[in-house]
Amino acid sequence: MKKLWQLCILILAFSPSVSFGGVRHFTFLYEAPTSAPRSLELENWVTWQRITEPDRSDEVDFRHELEYGVTDKFQVSVYLADWFYENNRGGTGFTYSDSALELIYNLTNPVDDPIGTSIYGEIRAGDRLIELESKLIAQKNLGPLILAYNATLEAVWEGNHLAEREGE
Repeated sequence: MKKLWQLCILILAFSPSVSFGGVRHFTFLYEAPTSAPRSLELENWVTWQRITEPDRSDEVDFRHELEYGVTDKFQVSVYLADWFYENNRGGTGFTYSDSALELIYNLTNPVDDPIGTSIYGEIRAGDRLIELESKLIAQKNLGPLILAYNATLEAVWEGNHLAEREGE
């Protein structure tokens, strides 16, 4: 048992030195450059939501994304599982939500070209959800200032028999 603890401490001591992600300047906005070729990144997201009116409810959402740079202009991301833990008057437990595939292809560079552009496509599917999303990503770097814009087209089918439809 002592050797197991020593191994765990050793792994934890050295893991921060190799555990760093790529540069990301914006939280909810994609940028034109893609991941470096053969780079692999794992992103884990956790979001907690508490509702107190009229009844108390807690929900913790989890998302696990594996991102891979295929070439200097193409990246693939797989959202392995979106799932959540819910604790409320109706019950407590874990629920799988959906998984997704995301593709980004870089057309032009925001530093070398007049404007950097990329195209983005995502398909998300789950038990009661299908979502198709596409984006045109535009970016211009002006020294330390980064201007970015995402034009998005999205269609969502959800609910029983995917009867609820939404688009934007």
